[in-house]
Amino acid sequence: TTEAQSGVLTLVLNYNGFSLTKTVNLTQKAAPVAGEEVLLDEDFSSLTSWGTSPVTSLEVNNLTYNTAGGTMYGQKGCIQFGKGTAAANTGVKLPALSSLTAAKTVTLTFKAVSSDSGYTMNVAASAGATVGTLSPKAITQYTGGAINSGADTETKLVEAFAASTSEFSVTIQNVTAQTVITITASGSAKRWYLDDVKIVAQ
Repeated sequence: TTEAQSGVLTLVLNYNGFSLTKTVNLTQKAAPVAGEEVLLDEDFSSLTSWGTSPVTSLEVNNLTYNTAGGTMYGQKGCIQFGKGTAAANTGVKLPALSSLTAAKTVTLTFKAVSSDSGYTMNVAASAGATVGTLSPKAITQYTGGAINSGADTETKLVEAFAASTSEFSVTIQNVTAQTVITITASGSAKRWYLDDVKIVAQ
């Protein structure tokens, strides 16, 4: 009733020598905290297909996520950055927080996973906002196999996000409706995935 939860439900049908297996991803957001002003809370569950072509922007629940460099793909339940060897200095510009009527201090949290190593995460903000220290600094490598590996991609992504214990968090001061917050990754790895982006005013 309070904490976010996620899991995988596997349905198996056996009939007259025929077998079919279907995996369903289940997620439940955390209950709102009393007095908390949520400015953005996106789990990308409305993205339901696998993107095969890079895009410069994604419309998710009537909000626009723009690329901040490199290649970006809308995937099932998350955003993918990079492909092959082209993931260095990739990222996304989050939607402007248009509901803000005055400058506020906010906390940004998000999850990021990769089956590669060598990523350092960065958060920047425009229009005079001041970004604190991001914690943790790097994506923990998922060691259960390559995430983007054909038919197992969806299952591996679910496993990778479930296995990741790291939720990135940073405080940003003096955020206004004109502030653009950017999440990027630097390094030499191949691809990474972003999910569960949340911004809460303090």
